[in-house]
Amino acid sequence: MGTTATTTDNSFTVTGLENGTVYSFTLTATSNVGTSPSSVTTGSVTPATIPSVPLNVTATSTESQGAQVSWGVPLSDGGSPILNYTVTSMPGSITATTTQTALSVAGLTNGVAYTFTVLATNLVGTGPVSAASNSTTPAALPDAPTGITATAGDKQANVSWTEPSNNGSEITLYTVSIIPTGLIATTTSTSISIQNLNNGTEYRFRIIASNNIGDSLPSGISNAVTPKPISFTVYTAGRSFSEEGQSFTYEIATFDTLFATSTHTAVINWGDGVSSTGEVVLLGLEGSVEGSHIYQEDGTYSVTVTVTADNMEQASDIGVIDVSNSDPVVTLENFEETTADSFGTPRATFTDQGSQDTHTAEIDWGDGATSTLAIDNSDNSIGGNHVYSYPGSYVVTLSVADDDGGVGSATTSLLVAQPNTVVSIPSMTLVA
Repeated sequence: MGTTATTTDNSFTVTGLENGTVYSFTLTATSNVGTSPSSVTTGSVTPATIPSVPLNVTATSTESQGAQVSWGVPLSDGGSPILNYTVTSMPGSITATTTQTALSVAGLTNGVAYTFTVLATNLVGTGPVSAASNSTTPAALPDAPTGITATAGDKQANVSWTEPSNNGSEITLYTVSIIPTGLIATTTSTSISIQNLNNGTEYRFRIIASNNIGDSLPSGISNAVTPKPISFTVYTAGRSFSEEGQSFTYEIATFDTLFATSTHTAVINWGDGVSSTGEVVLLGLEGSVEGSHIYQEDGTYSVTVTVTADNMEQASDIGVIDVSNSDPVVTLENFEETTADSFGTPRATFTDQGSQDTHTAEIDWGDGATSTLAIDNSDNSIGGNHVYSYPGSYVVTLSVADDDGGVGSATTSLLVAQPNTVVSIPSMTLVA
């Protein structure tokens, strides 16, 4: 039995129906006399609303610049069949529509992470947006490496190249093919040293880059190289000695070469952060390297001498230089004779070849008293004063020590004619 409702108008909205259910209607008219027979049955109608949200949206990367998005049908189509679904990317707001529950989205950017949302649409309208999918990043095969260069060594070759575009997926491996042997070597960096090659054999190299998508096309072929024995050997001089702050020049290394016509250059790394070019002298098949340097601080230094031939072959050796500490050199001028109403004004200077040293100063006033004098590093001056209790002649000694144990001193004499006279050292200027 159907539901009935009454109205005094000639139209009526029936509520409480169930979306998706087919309904038809008949009418009767009632007056004071009575109720008419039922009218002819109306045509059937089906109430409907917008669909609910699509469920469980997932995304996976596919080919370059693409992603596959899929989802479940909404719990309710709103009583009207779903006409289509709209998929939107984030970022980029790229949209696409389909009548299915899966869609391939194109036009994305490799290397960018995307999520996707889905809307369902029926005859009534478009439903609410779904929850965002998981994140996925489109990618493609890496480009082929470029700029492949090779240099030969003794039974080896050093190969390097330029990192190609990874097209959205980090490069995880490079595979180096060795021509003509067909052997391969692998690395994760953009250079590799290929060992155990045959001296006298010509080699070339080709590189393939790999990422999580797969392998790139092969690179171009490198230049040809032929490994051969190193044509010279470098020998540093035995343990050498120097003094801080002093310039020295000496033959720091020698080398033997197989080719008297070769041109050689030398670089000396002195071990203190300074490198310089050495002077190379070649007499027949024997060469020497001479260098000049000043060490600013005492210590033991490892010195590396690297010799390069005109064919870019290199050889090097490491030697040791011991640098001794220099004592400060102190100069103390004579005091003026002291009287009852004046005092002597001695002046002191000192030099130290160790330009990085720090210093302390101490004075022995000659009457059994000593003082540590403050050094003002802003202007390299020191000062102090002393009261003598008795007249007489005094020998004053000023000592300056550096932080490496070096000590320098100087003495002068002072004549005190009147007791209780203050002797002052207003400005002992140090020069380092």
